[in-house]
Amino acid sequence: MYKTLIVMIVPFLFVVGCNNQDSNQSEQSEQSYSIENVNATVQDSEVIATNLKVPWDIIQTAETFFISQRGGTIIKVDENGEKTEMPLQMERDVVHRGEGGLLGFVLHPNYSQNRAYDEINLIKPGANYGWPVIRGDEQKEGMERPLFHSGENTWAPSGLTYRNGHLYMAGLRGEQIREFDLEQKSSRVFVDGVGRVRDILFDENDMYFITNNTDGRGTPRPNDDKLIKVVLKQES
Repeated sequence: MYKTLIVMIVPFLFVVGCNNQDSNQSEQSEQSYSIENVNATVQDSEVIATNLKVPWDIIQTAETFFISQRGGTIIKVDENGEKTEMPLQMERDVVHRGEGGLLGFVLHPNYSQNRAYDEINLIKPGANYGWPVIRGDEQKEGMERPLFHSGENTWAPSGLTYRNGHLYMAGLRGEQIREFDLEQKSSRVFVDGVGRVRDILFDENDMYFITNNTDGRGTPRPNDDKLIKVVLKQES
């Protein structure tokens, strides 16, 4: 009982302290915190996202907001208010239950880098490809470097296929099909402008691929998603 009383009293004292401070500032303080009044403190306001489900915490990055909700979910909100629910990937099995929600959370210190350095590797029996010790062009004895990597960008590769000395990769977040020349060790964007690409296949000179814009992370377009055929030029 003693511990319970301490937990309840501390917030109460904090609130009382805040109220005393506000009372000293009187009417001017109330106006400063009201978005209904246009003054020197608040010049403009807008609603970015609506229909949040009991939001509890918010984090901002250079590109978006992450908001936790009482139901135990995290959503991503972009500057246009588009919401995407983020699946939680745990480092290990969760052993406790009954969690009421995600009251608070923080980004990993290397969050901006964790998304980068997608790789294409040539798999060899028993080889060590170094993740997460080395990434990209980094080297360490006993570890293999990738054939290609995305650098500080993100491809979010999904499908991969081979044709005539080239690899073709479907990119989700990268929103492209990327071609890799295995002999020249170079790469380029082969197809873009269709949004998120899930998988690719070839039938002689025809390329087929499927988009994935309705998976909750993309921007759906009319009649998405699609199976698209691209007729390639015949090689001389």
